[in-house]
Amino acid sequence: MLRWRQDGRIDLKVVAEAVRFTPRLSLSDLVLSCVGATLDQEHITCPHASLTAKHPLLGRVHSRLAFRYRLANGAVKVEATRLTVAGGRGQLSGEWQRPQWVLNLDLLDLDIPKLTPLFMHVPGPAGNPSGGLLDLKAEIRGRGAYLHHLRITARMRRLRVNGRAALPTSVALRVRADRDERGGQWDIGRAQLDHPGVLDLSISGTLTPGRIQALPALHIKAKVLDLKAAYPLYLQPLLPAGLGTIETKGSLEIEIGIEDRNLSDLQLSLRDVFVHDRSGRFWLSAVGGWVKLAPHSTSPVRSRVCWQGGGLYRLPVGAAELTLESVGRTMRLIHGGRLPILDGELRIEGLRMEDLGTRNFSVRLDGILSPVTLADFSRALAWPLLSGKLSGVIPGLYYQNNRLRIGGTLLVQAFDGKIVVHNLRIDELFGPAPRLAADILLKDLELAALTHTFAFGKIE
Repeated sequence: MLRWRQDGRIDLKVVAEAVRFTPRLSLSDLVLSCVGATLDQEHITCPHASLTAKHPLLGRVHSRLAFRYRLANGAVKVEATRLTVAGGRGQLSGEWQRPQWVLNLDLLDLDIPKLTPLFMHVPGPAGNPSGGLLDLKAEIRGRGAYLHHLRITARMRRLRVNGRAALPTSVALRVRADRDERGGQWDIGRAQLDHPGVLDLSISGTLTPGRIQALPALHIKAKVLDLKAAYPLYLQPLLPAGLGTIETKGSLEIEIGIEDRNLSDLQLSLRDVFVHDRSGRFWLSAVGGWVKLAPHSTSPVRSRVCWQGGGLYRLPVGAAELTLESVGRTMRLIHGGRLPILDGELRIEGLRMEDLGTRNFSVRLDGILSPVTLADFSRALAWPLLSGKLSGVIPGLYYQNNRLRIGGTLLVQAFDGKIVVHNLRIDELFGPAPRLAADILLKDLELAALTHTFAFGKIE
């Protein structure tokens, strides 16, 4: 609608059902009103206008603005003040000359729960944000429906997840990225996350949208200053669901390189790390040392890992120190193969890891379990009290794809007889419900002793 005024100025109103810049940057029910616009041979200029519209995820958008429209080529220049969106406020400026466009944002106090639908496919804190504010400055450039330039500075504060405080301090994020329009890849010059006292993270490399699991090149460097605070926010969302019951403490530094979708470098330093699975599957305390892996190198690389104590399914494990050596994607134990278990020990004769940094990663262990008193063993597992000894030779404990297999024989001397275990395997070892199967041979058991231990009657 267009109305000429006696002073030569124009009042106009533009209504559009939809305006689409990118798949996620689109508006509907747009109403642009201008009072006192001027018209010359080249431009329509409006210093006092208002805009209302709806975003499919953010809801209602409102702003006062000024704009200039070039008649010859349809180029538009806009400056919006008093912009309200997603519960926040700020200003916006932009230019559009088909097909190129640029958008600058300076927004304060955005309501994070209102923004989460925009990032529903991006890993984030476990749970649903129930509160929090975001300040955002951004320069975004595009061509048609595609972005090709991002400069973002953001600060998140007072985040709450599932009604509980998740970020007592503010977190700063800076991103610099440009897109290769021919290949569709993003060149991430630098992405920096600063969570004071918790995490300092930097990422650079290339990223193909929609293919997060297939990164052509990536370099990640992180200092985790407080593992207890960082794990639920930054690590747990990236791990399998079966590891969602883990609690951690300590600190670590890690540097990872990825090239051609494979691990090209790994350096991990651990300091007084504690890991506890609330489901009771495993725990480790005071873990320290370093792990290095250089798959493209032909020279041996040394690693060292130690811990003060641990456990597996209620079975306590003593302190140990392992020295390992890697060449390419293979790592093997070269020193420190004694693992205390109750009053016995597992003597590791061989430990070898293959295809490190790939989906085919596997571990093989050969060892000898020296006799463990069954009374202590049964107490640790909260079983009925047993007598005798547990021992065995393990010529082939093999782990791959969340499955553990033992190719050797475990010998249990109990009830004045022998229990021989073959082909022991555990499927979904780190899943929510591991499944155990084995072939068991019972030989020369004294039935009177057996029925005295288990209350199902008396047999002789």
